[in-house]
Amino acid sequence: MSTLTFHVPSMTIVDGMGRIQDIWKYEDLQAFRVHLGLLGFIVSITLNTHPLYKTRAFNYVVPDKVLLDGSIPLWLRQVDQMSIYWFPSVEKVVVANWTIVDVETPGEAFTYDHVPSSSSLFNRLIAPTSDLVQGMAESTCTALASLAYSLLFVLERYAMNSLLKNTPLFVPIYTEDGRTVVNPAVGYYDLMFAPTCRDDGQTDLQCVWAHPGFNLTILDNEFSIDLQDLPRYIKQVKDILRKVPGAFPTQGILMRFSGANDIFMSNSYGRDTVHFEWYVPNREDVYKTPSASLAAFQTMSQVAVSSISRLLRTKYFAP
Repeated sequence: MSTLTFHVPSMTIVDGMGRIQDIWKYEDLQAFRVHLGLLGFIVSITLNTHPLYKTRAFNYVVPDKVLLDGSIPLWLRQVDQMSIYWFPSVEKVVVANWTIVDVETPGEAFTYDHVPSSSSLFNRLIAPTSDLVQGMAESTCTALASLAYSLLFVLERYAMNSLLKNTPLFVPIYTEDGRTVVNPAVGYYDLMFAPTCRDDGQTDLQCVWAHPGFNLTILDNEFSIDLQDLPRYIKQVKDILRKVPGAFPTQGILMRFSGANDIFMSNSYGRDTVHFEWYVPNREDVYKTPSASLAAFQTMSQVAVSSISRLLRTKYFAP
């Protein structure tokens, strides 16, 4: 992954003195790519382009030990693009590989990935169910807690299957007809990687957080850490979830990867990164009626923040 500004080799601006300037030198571009409108009015931008192509997507399952044994950095050097969906209760990951192929390659697939659409019924069920199961898992009753862990496994296994094959209540991950999963799948990159979802209630398929009428909704958590910190962070998350369980019944814990770049303010400035994203139940009043296992998700986020802070101290502010 890379930011759009990475593909800007030059631009024309009008500065604060009313002068027209062409910005193309490396040092100037570094600032102007992220100037946020403070350095003048942008008149035109030149973008690097590439001949039209398609991408071949293929999802497959492997044990989650690959997150710890150094496999991921090696795999990333061998593919055009890769994402990972981690299901901690199942101890499996779904690896999604995207390979660039010729534009003439047969296939007209599109995706519901990353910004998932889901059925209205699924949306009305998943947040309350996840919250209930997580609450059971924290019970002092051993039998109830044991049942909850079994249900967590079932929920995540069900979600994992949706990334591979047709699964009731889930929209197809890759499809050509909107109904049937195609895996592997070939299609134009924008349709295979940049879906959108709706939350207007006008269709049966809606964004996963669109389910009016409940006190519970879905919260999207996102952050990036240094790729070299991935094994350490995975161990920490595993330890947290052993103590305070959490359910990830939508797409698991999604990981996307970006190579180091020189773009100011980029998450991947000067470092290879892994970007985490997950959806969790979230009450409308998070202070008076917090959702079950909120502690688990907050702890996972704080551990990630700690990792980022450690990087800043050692890499950028070290004496």
